[in-house]
Amino acid sequence: MIRSVRNIFLFIIISFLLYQKANAQRFNFSFEQFTTDNGLSHESVICLTKDQDGFLWIGTANGLNRFDGISFKILRNNPNSEQSISGNYIAGTTLDKKGYLWIATNNGLCRLNTRTLKIDRIDLKDSSDNYSRYDVMYGEFDNNGIGWFIANEYLYAVNQETFKWKRYPLPATRFHGNSSQVDSKNRVWLSIGRAKYLFDPKTEKFRYLIGFDWSHRNSDILCGSVKEDANGQLWMATWAHGFYVWNESKQELEKKETAPESLTAFEFDKDEQGKSFMWCGGGAYGLMAYDTSEKKFFYFKNDPRDKYTHNLGQTVFVLRDTISGIVWLGTENGLEKYDPHAIRFHRYRIWQDKNEYTNSQYFFTSGFVYDKTDTTGNTWWVSVWIGGLYKWNRSKLTVDDNYVQAKGIKEAGIFSMLQAKDGMIWIGHGQGVQVFDPRTNKFIRHFVDFFPDKKERFNVTFISEDSKSNMWFSTYQGLFSYDRKGDSIINWWNRIPSLQKIYPLNIREDAEGYIWFSSGKGLGRIDPVKNELILFTNAVRKNKKLPDDEVGALYIDRSQHIWLSGVGYLAKLDKQGEILDLYNDKTGYNASAAYAIAEDPYGFLWLSTDNKLHRLDPKTGHFDYFDKNDGLFNNKIADGFYMSDEGELFLGFNGAINSINTGNIAFNKKPPVVLVSRLNVKGQLRTFDENNKIIIKPGERDIVIEFSAMNYSQALKNKFAFLLEGYDSAWRYTSDRTISLMNMDGGTHRLHVKASNNDGVWSKETIYTIKVIPPFQQTIWFKLLFVLLAAIIFFIIYAYRVQHRKRLEKIRNRIATDLHDDMGSTLSSIRIFSDVAKKQIEEKPETVQLLDRISNNATSLSENMQDIIWTIRNDNDTLEDDLVSRMREFGLRVCDAKDIRFNTIVSQSFKASRLTLDQRRNLYLIFKESLNNAVKYAEASQIDLHLNLKSRFLKMEISDNGKGFDIDKIKRGNGLNNLEKRAKEIGGQIDIKSEPGKGTCINLMMVLKKSLLTDK
Repeated sequence: MIRSVRNIFLFIIISFLLYQKANAQRFNFSFEQFTTDNGLSHESVICLTKDQDGFLWIGTANGLNRFDGISFKILRNNPNSEQSISGNYIAGTTLDKKGYLWIATNNGLCRLNTRTLKIDRIDLKDSSDNYSRYDVMYGEFDNNGIGWFIANEYLYAVNQETFKWKRYPLPATRFHGNSSQVDSKNRVWLSIGRAKYLFDPKTEKFRYLIGFDWSHRNSDILCGSVKEDANGQLWMATWAHGFYVWNESKQELEKKETAPESLTAFEFDKDEQGKSFMWCGGGAYGLMAYDTSEKKFFYFKNDPRDKYTHNLGQTVFVLRDTISGIVWLGTENGLEKYDPHAIRFHRYRIWQDKNEYTNSQYFFTSGFVYDKTDTTGNTWWVSVWIGGLYKWNRSKLTVDDNYVQAKGIKEAGIFSMLQAKDGMIWIGHGQGVQVFDPRTNKFIRHFVDFFPDKKERFNVTFISEDSKSNMWFSTYQGLFSYDRKGDSIINWWNRIPSLQKIYPLNIREDAEGYIWFSSGKGLGRIDPVKNELILFTNAVRKNKKLPDDEVGALYIDRSQHIWLSGVGYLAKLDKQGEILDLYNDKTGYNASAAYAIAEDPYGFLWLSTDNKLHRLDPKTGHFDYFDKNDGLFNNKIADGFYMSDEGELFLGFNGAINSINTGNIAFNKKPPVVLVSRLNVKGQLRTFDENNKIIIKPGERDIVIEFSAMNYSQALKNKFAFLLEGYDSAWRYTSDRTISLMNMDGGTHRLHVKASNNDGVWSKETIYTIKVIPPFQQTIWFKLLFVLLAAIIFFIIYAYRVQHRKRLEKIRNRIATDLHDDMGSTLSSIRIFSDVAKKQIEEKPETVQLLDRISNNATSLSENMQDIIWTIRNDNDTLEDDLVSRMREFGLRVCDAKDIRFNTIVSQSFKASRLTLDQRRNLYLIFKESLNNAVKYAEASQIDLHLNLKSRFLKMEISDNGKGFDIDKIKRGNGLNNLEKRAKEIGGQIDIKSEPGKGTCINLMMVLKKSLLTDK
């Protein structure tokens, strides 16, 4: 029954729409499309919600999507995980008062934390229920934090905090279109079936208002959603019965507008002129605009040639973002976006398909004329290169071709078009010049006979009118003008011979009446009174030079500056042809060629180029650029180019037109908000806390962070900047919104992030704190433990060495004592006994000699043993107190025996320094050997011993005033070799100096260990 009723109404509506004449469409809006090709999970979009951070949540027939302007993150049901949404058919999404997203699905209700993506499932089951699943419909929250949702045959009131619920049986049989909405007065409006009910939470009663359901079959009104306007007036959409409004005094819905349209969703808005209108889903094409002042619907049709037209999908949800001005449309064919900050140019395809040239490669728009003879201000004339002249009703966006075009005009190739001061339209094409009267819609004159060479082409590429209303023509056969006074054509090649073979491109008149032109041979100026020509080339310029003399586009601004373009540059010149400013790729001019230049009423210069549309602010030298992302049909703008007196710019393309109000460009001045859209720590998804902080544990040091700039207008143009304290010295600017942090050191790191929108407006920086817990071996505790352990080991080694040294000293002292006590006494006994024996047997000389030898050897051995004992003893290690004393004692004793004076000179630094056992022994033995040699062989009267310690260097010098010797001639014996050997053992070096008659000097130099130097 229901299906039959719906089919009947649908048939009536579609029939009416198809047979009525389509209303004129003044809403020339463009739409961006997002489908499964862009990453959307399903093209049937059911609901839209923008969360507290700015992410757009899109409910579809198969999955929930989070959109950041660039990419979609899809959430689907996982039967094996409670941390997934309840079902894949998303019937509704809504935010509670704390910012959580509630998701109504075909298999239950759940709540989502939009930042952590944590999901809580709401159990709607009662002990008496026998439902296989809970089919939850669209619902909203009231001011008390109670969510109202319809599920199966009940209305649920769910507490957002506790998840506790209470439910009420519906007054009518469940229907697919069920939903609940809450108004600003906390009233609950219900769509049950296709009827509208009002539920009172206080009385817990349902009140039927209007519409069809199984309990009210006599009504043909199919009710839709409700919404409040800016004045608090409540509106309701219906299927084929227009709008109803709520009468507060009568407490009932009243018909507002009658319209045979299938309204599915609606939203209030204002157009560019500030006029109110309503977005409406429904109608024959799926989307309409309702003009509340004219009370008319305007249809958004689809043009398969234009990707920015409506997708013909039924619009079931409209979300208007009051902050950005963007309107999001959920349709059955995908997600659509109307964004004046993105698609800034109006787009038109106005020609009828019946024209045989419409779809050819030559059907490009070559000229525009705003018809000043039309008092309504709606008529424009548009020329097409191969296609002719078209009359365009701007208000209706239709083409009226109910006039006779001159023969051959469609095929002639129209290059230029201009409306003269008298209202006549002059058209330059491949067959000369034709004049068109827009008042009569007739071509009244054709100029072609003025060409001197009938075999050459008759192309007229540019037309200009001077202050005397004379018309100037650029042609392939030179420069011509039409003299109005004499009604004749002037060939300027004949008037000025030096002008011959120069083919002007653009022609402009300055305020003094001079005619300026651009050409392949430079910038030229004609004095039409004196018939004189001046060429301004690099050869005559005094200061700066142009890159070359070949110039193209030409314009004279209101300040009478000359603007020229060449290959890769734009130049500003004075009246003498001198260069004032030069722009190239280094100063912002990003094109190889400019085809036309125009000035808007606000002082900006606009340039059509081979690489985007340029806008230059001559005061600052700053360029803005516009391309296909802004709604242009092509980035190369080489055809029609027209600036109206009011500042509206028109651009021509193949079968298409762009326009923009240069005084009201929708620049995006709102800085974006920077958010983390994905945080991956060692392959696992994580989130920053509410303070933008995160703790990274040991082993989790590989971090990937993806940021989103909450700017949906041309989101691919968003830029990012990063600065990591301690690693970066300056901001890093990039188009990449992903940053990888690898092997970060332990500690707290601060990551600064900012972003710019599509128009270069930067956000404030956001700081994210990353606390990295280092591995234990990198912590201060580990370092302290290591230091403590090292100290313990050092102390153990030190204690061991001290004990070991003490044991060695003890052993040394015991050996010395034993030697002294045992061997010393024995040797003394031998000597004594030999002396006694010698006295007893003096009568035998040979025996006395033998005993003398025994006594001498015993004495020598005793002395040597005393030296050894002295060397071994630990208490003899110091230099001054032991070694020097022993040297002095030995030297005095030996020298006194030979009546030789012995002097000892010792530096102060010797007082507390010590020697090792080997050093003390060898040093003493070297001294003894050197002294004995001096005493025995030098025949000296004086021997000096010098001992000096400087830094770590010990120097011992033994010198005498004896007879000396020739070092080169003396035969080396064991004595000298022993000296060098002993010096080498202790790391020293022996140096012997001697000359006959000048005595001998023996130098020993050695290095002491640092640990032995106590007197520093």
